[in-house]
Amino acid sequence: MVAHAPIYIYGNNDFRKTAKEEGWVGDGTWQNPYIIENLEIKCNEYSSCIKIVNTNVYFVIRNCKLFGIKEHMDTYGIYLDNVDNGRIKNNLFIKLTCGIYLVQASDNILYNNTYIENETEGISLVVSSNNIITHNTCKVNGTNGISLNTSCNNTLTYNTCIGNMTNGIFLCASSNHNLLCYNTCIKNNNYGIKLNNSSNNKVDYNTCIINYYSGMYLSSSSNTLLSNNICIGNTGHGIILVESNNNILTDNKLIGNEKEKTQLKDISFYESQNNIILNNIHSGIYNIPITEDILTVIILFRRDIKI
Repeated sequence: MVAHAPIYIYGNNDFRKTAKEEGWVGDGTWQNPYIIENLEIKCNEYSSCIKIVNTNVYFVIRNCKLFGIKEHMDTYGIYLDNVDNGRIKNNLFIKLTCGIYLVQASDNILYNNTYIENETEGISLVVSSNNIITHNTCKVNGTNGISLNTSCNNTLTYNTCIGNMTNGIFLCASSNHNLLCYNTCIKNNNYGIKLNNSSNNKVDYNTCIINYYSGMYLSSSSNTLLSNNICIGNTGHGIILVESNNNILTDNKLIGNEKEKTQLKDISFYESQNNIILNNIHSGIYNIPITEDILTVIILFRRDIKI
């Protein structure tokens, strides 16, 4: 790797100019993207290692080490603002305020990056859509491994979130129509996967193990499919729904999740209506009604297995 000063790009013309000055290969087309690679960049306080704004040319950032000092404020490994068509792969983000931050960014791919000991999130998307986040590792970050805020139609697959201080994966503020599939969340301090005010998502084939509160938590989130997930050994619940209606829980495996030492609560509902439970393996369902008069409606099929 080559030590390099922080990189700032504002617009397609500036990208073209900077690429020429730096000797980066590529011309910004899909067939021949600009390549930024093999750099080691340390950012100063209130800055980014790489910041790109208002571009839609094609580019790749790969095999870079982007880092800061934990005491520094507002440092970002990569900051993409109104940027499309980026490919970020095989990079290391360490001891920054946030590893990678996307705002109003679309059609980007984040692949096989590692985010360690960043002050807030490893990956943060804000008002960003149609991005692919896959095969990333987020470890011991100060809040969430991966966070989506008002971000829709994104795909999160095969990511691993371990030991983050709040959640492994967190969706909030109407982050709707996202796909979360084949992710693994282990020993996060709150929840493996948490959805807050986010609906019409698909949460499928994920594994949540030994998270401190619960494997999966839905709050004010509706019309979500939770299927084929594994939640084992979480301290609180396997899956918990709070004020969340019209969701489907099917073919999940929920074992040994304990709300209290003497109570197994693999599936729990608080003030939640019209949820369907089908074909799950679990050791206990816990339901708190909305009021003393109106019970939560839970449809239990005979094929649902209690162990």
